[in-house]
Amino acid sequence: MDQNLRDVQTAISCLLHAIDDTQGTIRAYDMKANSLGVLLTLALGLSNISLLQSPAFCTKNLLFLSLGLGLLALFTLGLVLRPVMNPVKKVNVGNYVPTKTYFVDSKSLTVEDSVDVHARRTVQTDWVAELTYEKIKLASIRSYKHSCFTWAIVLSGATLVLIAVAVATQVGGCNG
Repeated sequence: MDQNLRDVQTAISCLLHAIDDTQGTIRAYDMKANSLGVLLTLALGLSNISLLQSPAFCTKNLLFLSLGLGLLALFTLGLVLRPVMNPVKKVNVGNYVPTKTYFVDSKSLTVEDSVDVHARRTVQTDWVAELTYEKIKLASIRSYKHSCFTWAIVLSGATLVLIAVAVATQVGGCNG
């Protein structure tokens, strides 16, 4: 086996590993966002049900503020969970024309796209370039989800701090 073939096989192996790792990270963001959404919904619901009955004006203001922040946090969690469209426009492909043999978009299939046409295209594909293209698209999705999840964590933390202050205000007695 010559060195060039080994280099291509190593590159393909590394790219497949990177793609798998990136897809795992994307799934992890989805699972974490789902869990945080459930916990935040419970915290908002329980605090508002129990503390809104308080006559204290300052407690109610804190709870309304926490509710607003909490809803914003849930919205950003929804952005993490929503399906992200194919970020093709964000990939600078240079002179390479993606064959889309790794990710087949069913919306772009035509009647002429048969199994044997796809099989020929698969054999003729420059797999290092094609997998690099897919890796860059997935990295864009991962980056988007990371950014949304980071904002959701910050907003959730602020929401929980406001709930804690409202509880402390309620326990300490607020004369407002």
